Amino acid sequence: MPLKILALFLSLTLSAQADDTELFVKTLPGINRPNVLLLIDTSGSMVVDYGNRPRMDIVKDAVEDFLIDAENVNVSLMSFNSWSWQNCILNLPLLGCVKYSPIINWSSYGGNIDFAAEDITTGRQGAINTVNGFSPGGFTPLSESLYEAYRYFSGQLPRFGTGSVSASKNGFYYKSPIVSQCQKNSVVIFSDGDPQDDADANSHIQSEIRGKSLPRGLSSRCGGHGGCLDELAWFLSNHDIRPDLPGDQTISTYTIGGFGVNRNLLVSTAYHGDGRYYESSSVAGLTRALSDALLRVNAEDSTFAAPATSVSAVNALETAEDVYYVVFKPSSGPGWIGNLKRYRLGRDNKLYDANGSPAIDPATGFFASTAKSFWSSSVDGKKVELGGMAEKLSQSRPVFTNPNGDTNVNLSSFANRLHETNGNITGAMLGAATIGEISTILRWGRGVDVDDQDNDGSISDDRTSIGDPIHTQPQVVTYYKNKSGSKVDKTVFFTTNDGFLHAVNADNGTTEFSFIPQDLLVNLKLYWNDSSNSGVQKAYGMDGPMTAWVHDADGDGDVLSSNNGSADSGDHVYLYLTMRRGGNNIYALDVTNRSQPILKWVIRGDIDNDHYTDPTGDFGRLGQTWSAPKLAQVNWNGSLRHVLLFGGGYDVAIDGHKTIQNSNIGNAVFMVDALSGQMLWRASNNNSNLNIADMQYSIPASLTPLDMDRDGAVDVFFVGDTGGQIFRFDINQSNTGAGNFATGGVIAKLAGNTTTDARRFFEPVAVALGKENRYLNIAIGSGYRPGPLSTDVNDRMYVIQDPHVANAPSSYGYAAGQPYTEANLYNATDNLLQQGNSAQRSAALSSLTNANGWYMKLEESGEKVLSKAVIYNGVLLFNSFAPLTSAPAVCLPVPGVNHLYAVNIENGAAVFNLDGSGGSALDKADRRVFLNHPSLAPSPTIISRGSDGAKVCVGTNCLQNTFDQVDTPPVIRRFWRENR
Repeated sequence: MPLKILALFLSLTLSAQADDTELFVKTLPGINRPNVLLLIDTSGSMVVDYGNRPRMDIVKDAVEDFLIDAENVNVSLMSFNSWSWQNCILNLPLLGCVKYSPIINWSSYGGNIDFAAEDITTGRQGAINTVNGFSPGGFTPLSESLYEAYRYFSGQLPRFGTGSVSASKNGFYYKSPIVSQCQKNSVVIFSDGDPQDDADANSHIQSEIRGKSLPRGLSSRCGGHGGCLDELAWFLSNHDIRPDLPGDQTISTYTIGGFGVNRNLLVSTAYHGDGRYYESSSVAGLTRALSDALLRVNAEDSTFAAPATSVSAVNALETAEDVYYVVFKPSSGPGWIGNLKRYRLGRDNKLYDANGSPAIDPATGFFASTAKSFWSSSVDGKKVELGGMAEKLSQSRPVFTNPNGDTNVNLSSFANRLHETNGNITGAMLGAATIGEISTILRWGRGVDVDDQDNDGSISDDRTSIGDPIHTQPQVVTYYKNKSGSKVDKTVFFTTNDGFLHAVNADNGTTEFSFIPQDLLVNLKLYWNDSSNSGVQKAYGMDGPMTAWVHDADGDGDVLSSNNGSADSGDHVYLYLTMRRGGNNIYALDVTNRSQPILKWVIRGDIDNDHYTDPTGDFGRLGQTWSAPKLAQVNWNGSLRHVLLFGGGYDVAIDGHKTIQNSNIGNAVFMVDALSGQMLWRASNNNSNLNIADMQYSIPASLTPLDMDRDGAVDVFFVGDTGGQIFRFDINQSNTGAGNFATGGVIAKLAGNTTTDARRFFEPVAVALGKENRYLNIAIGSGYRPGPLSTDVNDRMYVIQDPHVANAPSSYGYAAGQPYTEANLYNATDNLLQQGNSAQRSAALSSLTNANGWYMKLEESGEKVLSKAVIYNGVLLFNSFAPLTSAPAVCLPVPGVNHLYAVNIENGAAVFNLDGSGGSALDKADRRVFLNHPSLAPSPTIISRGSDGAKVCVGTNCLQNTFDQVDTPPVIRRFWRENR
């Protein structure tokens, strides 16, 4: 890659951008603040100088700097107990003292709680004063001190900490800092040396772990000085230490080594304690380590994508039982970790694990801690990094890239292998400076555990981790199935932010191949070197939606003639990959033969991601590729042609702006040939095949194409933009090419005041026929996706009625020559049609009849729509997200709440008793239900298995018997064919 292009891609990757990632590293207010206990090494070695200063002074300065900047956390401080030399046998100094004295003084072991948990806002100075009062002396009882910290967190009697401050106790017992089931709890250990005189907690630790199934490398017979430290850390991170509170209260353990410490035990302790190991000997480095640990404390395992499933291998009208979720764990640095996990959808439309037990914890909405996903060797529960496809990763799998071009590249050629012996991959492509660094990065990238991530002592075994799939959704492709359905060969495709596309065997979870574009090879170094010290909060790669074109020419329901055989005549599988925040490209791959994938073509957008230099170039206006390429068939110059339709993408120049901004990037709609990627047609505000002056704003949303006459060719498509406008485009079925391919225009302007109440559209519109097929109901919700915590805008759900069903309109100004505005719509916010008095109902009905649709105000502060709406059997389903303004009544890992709305598409009235209240009359409160969802809720999904009817699922939340409450038409399961 030329250095100029490399620098541009680095700038794309490293730019600090506003986005919904802020949700996953923030803490909840009030009693839900996380508890962090800092265990500081105050052993005698800390008096030794490092450079020109005592080690103890360096640590004090680092902790003080951290305490000055820390926010929204309860902090506790702990240090080692000093040996009491008055009790020593002075003539035998090597034997220690109290331990071998006839007088047993337990306070001389382990550590004390020196500062009891307090909100950092009020306790900052007290904590700083306590740290400055630490003085070194004695030995290094690490496991004894961590055991004492466990007793403190769990509210037990002190064992070694009889000298702990009175504020840490309630009578004789410790006063546990855990006061809410929603808190996260962590211990951060700093030490400069190996444990010494540190065996007196071993028997107690052994009793805690006895009978437990410990991971490889740990033993229930641990022993020796510090020999049970990592076992205790594992126990604390995997077992409920406060069974008297609802949910699981666990403790994560982070470790920091400094001044030449032997790192092995601290690495193992952090690894098994669900924490992280850091190493530094400077004030700045130690402060960064403490800050990074705090950010990771606040990060939360999460899932974003809607469940991916496929049709049944036996009955094509029924959802198959396999359900796939992508999950991720946020971090403070550029590289977050992820996974793909499989579960089973029961005949009752509930989610089950590999053992046949319920997979979801109803208290959290996330996976139960006892769940074991399919493909996993043991219980992986809510641990993102455990089990799933990540556990099955092997460095022997083929990993591809494309250093030799973009068009019809045979990726299986060794010239395109991601391997340290492939000379086609240069240091410039990787951002690497030396031959050794190039080799290490490539070995790491292809799956070698070069840093002993699993702490097994080997740096040549398999690395079982992948990057995060924040905004992607898996695509499930059936390659082969026999007539009885006893043999089914399916592959799950998904992408991640370290830059990869992964192809996973749906049966056993092994990865069939992985591919990373050359443009994203720079991400490998960032993820390998993952650290907040780099100044990069998040690195993005392949984070956009994926489209699969599964062409089943003979209609037999699969692609191959036999299991792992050749393709049926005319059948193929093509994937179209987008980047979202990762960049401005679209990649097309032929994955019909999974052992020999082909990179068909690449579309590259605006090169500097800011100001286009050639607006007349084919893709000079293409911004970040947020819009899913929609596969469609259109009439083109007298014949049918397979094409991709997509929006112009997101313009990063509008990041952080509260007002609506004009854009020269992304303010376009594109159509390309699906086979070659050739530009066929473009619409924008100038220099395009179709020029519409109102196309002034970027279009990150996916398009909604419709075949109105069901002849196999698209007739019309819709899209919204970041200026609050809705566009309609009508295809001229008798076109002779690009010049007269389509007409179009703005049919609605719904932005509100663009400087004070700027409503914007980021999601696709949903469209369905209205009453008696007289109009189209077009539904779309507003919300600023890059700022989910913003409260500046009063957002809405809109449904407008488009009267032009069968033919293109002569004018796109539907309201006396002008686009619809809110003034043309009925305000359904108060639900007067259902709960008003007689006069109010009559007036509301009259207003609705004379309106061109309706809208609903989202009434909570900052409430917004951030996922696509779904129209099903006359019911409009959509989710909203609102940032929290006070402590929640239930545990939520993100600072906001999600609701699912279900309303009548014609008038916004309630159709289900969603709030669970008694009585037959439905009211405003019945329009929505709280979703116990661990992140931004994805779009609602309709799932149907067996005879139990259709259910609405939002991520891991499934509403049972939803559609049994009303008299609705039969379930149309053809919906699932698109996921096959």
